[in-house]
Amino acid sequence: MFRLSRKTEYGLLALSYLRGHMDHGVCSAKDISEYYQIPPSLLAKVMQRLKRAGLVTSVQGTSGGYALEPSFGDTSFLEFMGFFEEDVALVDCLMQEDSPACQQAHCCSIRNPIAALNDAIQAQFQSLTLEDLIQPASSTGALVSLHSLSR
Repeated sequence: MFRLSRKTEYGLLALSYLRGHMDHGVCSAKDISEYYQIPPSLLAKVMQRLKRAGLVTSVQGTSGGYALEPSFGDTSFLEFMGFFEEDVALVDCLMQEDSPACQQAHCCSIRNPIAALNDAIQAQFQSLTLEDLIQPASSTGALVSLHSLSR
């Protein structure tokens, strides 16, 4: 089954935390780490990627931390996944062109249907924005607005 990496999950959690605390200005990585019980060193790497991607801004110093960039919500979920995942494909043969040759390539009867399914999933991920997915941290812990998935 398709799975997101921990870094992708932690990136979504960090954005959700920041979204829920927008009125506080900046939030420290320590606060996010403690809230979600994420290892601080791993969260630091995630926050660096989010900053390089232009989704968050950072403020240095003792009262520093992270805040969401105003345009963070315009980023598609597919683009977001690209910040953390090497390849976004259901099977190896649909990944990069230079991936190792499939041993079943000469007799494969499922590549085209799987490619169509892969394209449909990627189209759904492209149509969803971070604004659709990220909701402020809540007692339910829900990140996804279910109505956004049924477009």
